[in-house]
Amino acid sequence: MRKNMSMSMSKNMRKKTVVWALTGVMALAFVGCGSSSAGAVGDAGKEIAGTSDNVKAEKINTIVPSTDKKEAAVVEKEAVTEAEESGVRTDEEQLCGGWSSEVSSNITDAHKELFKKAQETLAGATFTPIAFLGSQVVAGTNYRFLCRMDASVAELNAKPVYAVVVIYEDLSGNATISEIKASEVEIPETEAEMVGAYEQTADFSMTEESSKAMKLATATLTGAEYKAVALLGSQVVAGTNYRILCEVNNMTETTETGWAILTVYADLEGNAEVTEIEEMN
Repeated sequence: MRKNMSMSMSKNMRKKTVVWALTGVMALAFVGCGSSSAGAVGDAGKEIAGTSDNVKAEKINTIVPSTDKKEAAVVEKEAVTEAEESGVRTDEEQLCGGWSSEVSSNITDAHKELFKKAQETLAGATFTPIAFLGSQVVAGTNYRFLCRMDASVAELNAKPVYAVVVIYEDLSGNATISEIKASEVEIPETEAEMVGAYEQTADFSMTEESSKAMKLATATLTGAEYKAVALLGSQVVAGTNYRILCEVNNMTETTETGWAILTVYADLEGNAEVTEIEEMN
């Protein structure tokens, strides 16, 4: 308006006349459809506003679970990392048919009941679980144990030896022994040990010393990979002999997995070597 004030009055008056005419036309148009248009606009405004609120609520509900999922993913990743570092396989690996690698000397009542059912039709030997070596989820579950194997026939006068036994339990609760890997390594007597005799460990856990000796002793072995699973016992000599239960992966065209008991000798200077390998068949 301030710019128009510098123009001539005649031009000003003509423009005002045009503006008033247009204003009148628009006013008449609004009188005719004002009520319906206003209602439509009002309803549309409410609908848009409602939609906006719904969108906001939906976004909030989406964001919160997403945050939770991210936090859960971080926690799960940390748990998996921790499990990998400790050498324990995760639940996901078990579901894919992998074995859990836990070792525990705690034999539960459920384990004992499992053996009772599995040995009902077995003849020739009896097996007593002394350590739980892990499980495998299949169409049912496989359970792996370190066992004491005793000959059933007393006349044989055989001493108890170590064996690895796998029991399969189906989805109906039936149990059968599906695999036996026996050794010729005798289990030490539970009475007071003589000086220089082997002494069985209490919980079968690998110690720092036995793990170090195992690593040094197997570093130069070829043809197979030996994974220490349990420390069966030790013998004090001029140094120490360790009996170690191992899972064996033979490096052939078709990789085979087996079991063996290694005798590892560690001398007083910190050297170590494998002096005997007892394959379990």
